[in-house]
Parts: sequence; C-alpha cells; structure tokens
Amino acid sequence: MSGDKHMLQIGAVAKSFGVSENTIRRFEAAGLLTPAHVTDGSGYRYYDGDNLLLLAELFSLKTFGFEYGDLQAYLRRPGDYGSLYDKLLEKQRAINLLVELFSRRLEPGGSVREETVELDETFCLCKDAVMLPERDAVSAFLKEFLYEAVAQGMPVDPSKTIQILTQCRDYREYGRFLQDGAQRLVCAIPLSREAGHENVRLFPACRAVNVSWNPAQADYPALLPPIDALFAQKGLVQNGVMRVIYPIGGLLSKEAAGSGITLRLLIPFSERAE
Repeated sequence: MSGDKHMLQIGAVAKSFGVSENTIRRFEAAGLLTPAHVTDGSGYRYYDGDNLLLLAELFSLKTFGFEYGDLQAYLRRPGDYGSLYDKLLEKQRAINLLVELFSRRLEPGGSVREETVELDETFCLCKDAVMLPERDAVSAFLKEFLYEAVAQGMPVDPSKTIQILTQCRDYREYGRFLQDGAQRLVCAIPLSREAGHENVRLFPACRAVNVSWNPAQADYPALLPPIDALFAQKGLVQNGVMRVIYPIGGLLSKEAAGSGITLRLLIPFSERAE
C-alpha cells in the first residue's frame, strides 16, 4: 500500500486508546467507522487522522452510556448536539462535563451559564502551534497531532476532550487575539495516566466559567457584557489562561462549516479576596 507510513494499523490504535481491537471492529460493524484503507487479501485495517478524531469522539460518547443507535443518529447530523444534550440530561444530570460539551445549539448572541465547570487534574500531551484560530486550521492541526500521539503509543483518554489554550490571561483580550491573525496556541490531548514524554504537562484541578459561542452568529465583543456582569456579581477573578474546546463533530462535519460551530470557552477563576 502506498502512503501506509501516514496510517496506523488497528493494533496500534487500540493500544493507544486503551481498548480492544474488537471494540474498534464493532464500531465498523455498526457503520460508525470506515478504515482509511483495508488491504486486499489479508484485510489489514489502516487508520488516518480523520479516523482517529472520529474514534476519539465515539469512545467518549460510548464511555458515558450512548448506545450504537444513538451514535448512528448523531453521525447522520454531525455537529448537532441537541439530541445528545437531551439524552445526557435524561441519563444523569450529574455528568456535568459531558453535558457542557454537548449542549444544544445557541441562539444568536451566545450564552453565559450560571453554573461553573469542575475541571479535574489531568496529564496532557501538549504541542505549540502558530495558526489562525479558525475551524479549518484547527481541524488540520488536531488531526496531525492526534495521529502523532497515537503513533507514539501515548495513553489517550477518550473520556476527556482535546483543548486549545489561548495564552489569554484576561478574557477581554480574546477579542483582540482573534483580530490579530495567526497566534501561538497550545493544543492539549488528555492522557489516562502520566507518560514519560517531555511534552506531557500536569493541568491542576480548577473551576471555570463556561461560555458558549458560535462565531458565525455573534461577534466576540457581544459576549463581554454578560461575562463582566457574572464576574462582578459573584466576585470572581480569572486565574489562568482561557481554554477553547472545538467540538470534534463540528470539525469533521462539512455541513457544520456553513452555519459555524459552537465553541466552549472555559475561563478559570478564583474568588476575589475580600
């Protein structure tokens, strides 16, 4: 097979994600995954960056109780998180992290939620990048980076989402950041355990204000008044860089490109000292 150096066999993929090869084959049998290449005769399966991004999302959803039928319905409308959000609320309201990841599409103008997000202590494989903070650039970078992580046998944790760190220690700076063109970002892939790699960092547990934003529906400055009001009302101060979550379904879906995708902006905070 030509170009097989850019693809990974099923054993390497299964080992990195901490699952069995049969788990991946069951996704294929259910019509949820198609290998990038299957060799004639021997039937060896090979997976590329698109496959790995999709697997990361499927593993995450399956971990939190979604059945094959739910996943099949979701893939028919990738990037549409409405039905997933409803099912999460039905299954267990206490699964706060996943509820935040897959809330329904926003009305124009975005929203700032009253509740806060509890972020666990996590080891992450990190990589710096200079790029435009937009859908196509982020999608291409994440595919390449996730492929590298799996190829190196990193213990990727499919129950946690890949994050982008903006370097913005003041959420008000993010608007200027978006206007300045290509910027330095840090991509963080959560790991299930510590790994002996120079680019693995430990992210401490923290609380964060959750902001939902669809850039196609509203400019970032429109979000600032409600964020300012929430921080002032609750006496909060930002105490870390703002994290951006790009929903993988939206990155993979061509249909989502026209309407834009809903981002999650997580602003770490502490309570202002009296």
